[in-house]
Amino acid sequence: LAANFVVGARQAAVTPEQDESGATAYESVALFTKVLEQIRESYVDADKTEYQELVYSALRGMLQGLDPHSQFLDPDMYTDMKDDTSGHFGGLGIVISIRDGILTIVAPMEDTPGFRAGLLSGDKIIEIDGESTEGLPLTEAVKKLRGVPGTDVKIKILRPSPHEIKDVTITRAVINVPSVKDAGIIEDGIGYLRITQFNAPTAGALQENLEKLLDQNMKALIIDLRNNPGGL
Repeated sequence: LAANFVVGARQAAVTPEQDESGATAYESVALFTKVLEQIRESYVDADKTEYQELVYSALRGMLQGLDPHSQFLDPDMYTDMKDDTSGHFGGLGIVISIRDGILTIVAPMEDTPGFRAGLLSGDKIIEIDGESTEGLPLTEAVKKLRGVPGTDVKIKILRPSPHEIKDVTITRAVINVPSVKDAGIIEDGIGYLRITQFNAPTAGALQENLEKLLDQNMKALIIDLRNNPGGL
């Protein structure tokens, strides 16, 4: 029995796992490598066939194919994400996503250039500085909208209701977004506060405001998460 167990364990260790289609990781990677080399050998534009760019593009496509919320981050994109969730960054102050294949505003952050320009949740961004956003990856759209404070970006939006197209020019600014706002006692010991998004300072700001409310004899609490786009 012991000998059979050892032999069986060795066989399991060297047998690659198959998925429901019967394919193994080795076979799938071999196919990927074959296509990669075919592209390197035959594609007309050699500037687009660097190994890193091809692999990064493949990884982006793989993650985007899972669901709208999964994505591969290269080092530059990861740095941008850390800037976004730090609570301050340069840009317009809008949260964007790809919905039904179209670049869409999820929510404008309060007290930012995008908010003051009248951008609304659900607006479709169809052009940035005169260039169509059709097929534009989300990360590239973020880079185009981000920029040096004081510079302008022109966007064309499609507002579904009422159906209208508008050109909007917005001046970029340093975006400092307090994520916890309007803390106070409403009545009868009922506390209230809003969390506008979840970023790195949120937990500390929430704790600080809760302590102030408790000092005012808070007995119950309303946490308002309306129009909160998420975050960390």
